[in-house]
Amino acid sequence: MKKALSLFMVFILACSLIACTDNEKANVKIEKRNDLYEITVNNTTYAELAELGTYKSKKADSNIKNVWVYGKNSGEPYNPVLVVETKDSLLATTLVECATYYPSVYIGDVNGDADEEIIVNNVRTAMGIGEYKLQVFQAKDELVSIYAFPKTDYIYNGPDADIPYDELNFGFTGELLDNYQLLIKFPSLNYQRTITLESNKTDSSFFDENGTVKNKNENVLKFSTFSNVEVADVDNDGVCEIIGSQNVSYGVIKSIGSVNVVLKYQQTEKTFKPVQVEFVAENELKKYEYAESNGAIEIISHEYNDTETPITIPNYINCKPVTIIRPNAFYQHKRTSAITLPDSITAIVGSPFYRCYSITEFLIPSKVDLIDGNPFFRCPSLTKIEVDSKNTYFSSQDGVLFNYDKTTLVAYPEGKTDKTYTIPKSVTKICGDAFGYYPLFKELVIYANVTEFPTHEMFIFPDNILLHVEKDSKAEEYAIAKSLNYKLINDSNTPSA
Repeated sequence: MKKALSLFMVFILACSLIACTDNEKANVKIEKRNDLYEITVNNTTYAELAELGTYKSKKADSNIKNVWVYGKNSGEPYNPVLVVETKDSLLATTLVECATYYPSVYIGDVNGDADEEIIVNNVRTAMGIGEYKLQVFQAKDELVSIYAFPKTDYIYNGPDADIPYDELNFGFTGELLDNYQLLIKFPSLNYQRTITLESNKTDSSFFDENGTVKNKNENVLKFSTFSNVEVADVDNDGVCEIIGSQNVSYGVIKSIGSVNVVLKYQQTEKTFKPVQVEFVAENELKKYEYAESNGAIEIISHEYNDTETPITIPNYINCKPVTIIRPNAFYQHKRTSAITLPDSITAIVGSPFYRCYSITEFLIPSKVDLIDGNPFFRCPSLTKIEVDSKNTYFSSQDGVLFNYDKTTLVAYPEGKTDKTYTIPKSVTKICGDAFGYYPLFKELVIYANVTEFPTHEMFIFPDNILLHVEKDSKAEEYAIAKSLNYKLINDSNTPSA
């Protein structure tokens, strides 16, 4: 009886598989032969393929259940097979010819239709130089390509040199200048960046011994699409963007940096276009110690900078957004004139800019939702802290940092030269270390609205400061408990706000 039942179940399972592969919506048949696979797509059979990767959506209710890539581990260029299991069927298609590297696959809603798409970055390379193709597929009744970046090559005075940049690639070019310099341009986004190359690593066919470009007519390089890709909702609008990174090199130089481009789907034009670009020089990236966590980058530290040269932290490292600055990341960068945070930053932890003596102004980006402590402790030249107008967690008034509704005083710039400061009447809490190491004011007015004070000392040098507080207020209690100099507020002795 049990044997008969087992045979019956095998028969039912076999019928289910036949029904799946013969379904009019299905265009794929998969058979495993030893450790390899034979896959038939639209009546064309591809044999001796290995399973190169398996991918699953992170969304429980996704229209896409599983994605597989089948191909060859070695040998001549081949056409990998992309297989997608949806809620209703099994779909498949072949990808552009590939060799050396496996295709990378991502799943996410990149066109805002509520269903997820399959994003494939496919590459055929030799020694890192070659063809790349980015493809986006919709999984409906069949796999439909809704976007495909053309196959291109690195071009240096090549046969396609006259093709407009925006047709050949995303419009970024590199132009060699004298003195071992490279000018990165992205005209469509009004972006350009000049970097200095290392003279001992440059190709002598480009420069003479004095750093002069030998041939001004052959010094433009156009970049192909991406060697590395990630998919994430970088602007928090519910629709994922494609973040691509392309390595940049000249001649025998191994790598001088990478161009990061964010592509966003344009509903009206039904295509992807760049909305953000940045060039990250290799010699600058090496100065950072960073860690990856939950698909994002945390800056741990930056190599000591004993110059006035400003520092601009990149938005992306390895196509992953830089979101967190850890404590003491820029410790004792005493001469650095400015540090610019990227738009991607969401958290500033502790005092990353401790003893950055020369910074005079600072901008908190739009996405920052966590500031843990006073980031600017012992920044004696800091006179103003500003907040991006799009930030809904923090605000600034007269150069002082508050939470968004100004109920919490977060950080007072130590270089602000006002002799008297009156805390706004909206404030109910003063954060620990809010006044830093040595604020320059001599008198501080605190009205009764402030009811929460730091548990430790509010000032490092309290003898230099006189508090003006209201009678029987929490501020008066705090002043007495901490033995601070204070006067009670009245019309005759209270400084004007």
